Amino acid sequence: MDKVDSGSENILGLRGGGKLTCDVPYHVENMETVTEDFLGTLQSKVNLNVRKDSIKYFPETMNPVSVTYDYNVVKDTYYEESWLDTKNKYGFFLDDNHAFVEIETGCPNGKTLFVIKDSFANCLIPLLTSHYERIYVLDLRYFNGRLFQFMKKYRPEEGMDVLVLYNCIHFLEDFAYVE
Repeated sequence: MDKVDSGSENILGLRGGGKLTCDVPYHVENMETVTEDFLGTLQSKVNLNVRKDSIKYFPETMNPVSVTYDYNVVKDTYYEESWLDTKNKYGFFLDDNHAFVEIETGCPNGKTLFVIKDSFANCLIPLLTSHYERIYVLDLRYFNGRLFQFMKKYRPEEGMDVLVLYNCIHFLEDFAYVE
């Protein structure tokens, strides 16, 4: 991923060449703040007095979608505002942590993305939805199976892109899923 320009007009650009292409530019000035009372998991562990942070999102990502969490709960948004009233405000993105999320974006380009991630990727997933018709999101921390065998079940005939958004050290520790 590369920043498109050094100005504030575009915050995210994705390079082409068979990889992600930026169909919708996200503008910093359009970001909306949902809370200014965010303390992350590190603060909870060390319990130091730190300045609270804000959580923002791009309203351009509020397009009609179908998001299925763990094969049974279907919602029409990537955002769950009820988490903003809890200690775990980051759960606002993708309704917190789930083993498997299936997203039908409504973008009719036939492209599929398979994301292998930990929780830090939850805020990025909505930004990818304008580039893919289907996105599958797998959190290895909650997965107990054979990764490649599982991925084959969701791979369309024309293939799919794979994106790994995972803490490198934990990924190497958790990547016992190779066949």
